[in-house]
Amino acid sequence: MPIAGQTSGIETAFFRLHSPLDLRIAVSDVARMPSLARFSPVDLSLLSTVVSELGSNILKYAGSGHIRVQTTREDFRTAVELVAEDSGPGIPDVHLALQEHYSSSGTLGLGL
Repeated sequence: MPIAGQTSGIETAFFRLHSPLDLRIAVSDVARMPSLARFSPVDLSLLSTVVSELGSNILKYAGSGHIRVQTTREDFRTAVELVAEDSGPGIPDVHLALQEHYSSSGTLGLGL
């Protein structure tokens, strides 16, 4: 379940990820954050996709972790910050991992 809070124009949702069910809840709940009500359906879908990809990687490579989604208002716009953290092994070669179609696990290499 998410842990949420809102103070002075800042809204934060914190999703603990231990299972695929936790991830499904996070993907669903992030799109319903009140501060994102004015986002277009396309932008909400993109944000949900990012949460899904980050969360899938956490579960696949680390087993568990968390994602924090924080929104703030800046000059009539809403800024979104996503932070994904886990205690997994990390990426040995970040430069290589950011190249198109590179995968350390035999997938298509489209996640990052």
